[in-house]
Amino acid sequence: MTYSWLLCLASLVARLLSAGAADCASCSFASPALTINDFSSGSGYKPFDSDCLTRNADGCVVRVMTCASTVPGYMSSMRYNGPGFSGILNAIPSNTINLTCSTDGAIWQLPTYPGSPYIANVTKVGCQPVTCETQPALCVPEPPTTQQSPIWG
Repeated sequence: MTYSWLLCLASLVARLLSAGAADCASCSFASPALTINDFSSGSGYKPFDSDCLTRNADGCVVRVMTCASTVPGYMSSMRYNGPGFSGILNAIPSNTINLTCSTDGAIWQLPTYPGSPYIANVTKVGCQPVTCETQPALCVPEPPTTQQSPIWG
């Protein structure tokens, strides 16, 4: 009797684990919702340089987003937030955020810092790179070189 009870329990645990894995494998670009570049605190937000989906070792979908500055030596900033949480990543010249689909497939998640056991639910992300478009003064072209005419000596 005990043996059959253990088999039943093992089967239940396996179903629960596989249900969670299936849910976290169901995320896509459309779901769960993720608002991109919609921050009212300033301008300069640009489309991400890359935004792709992959899977982690557990089979869960991971959304990998990269933001890069095009002006040498300047950093890009990525802003992210969700219910009760916000953060900013800065790096020269680019940085990447890896958002993992939650076990129930309802929201994108991110450790609050690398290696942290605390998870932030992320609903908005933004890419704010330094580019010639956002910071034209950093990209003043070199004046053209002119040659003296041999006539004017």
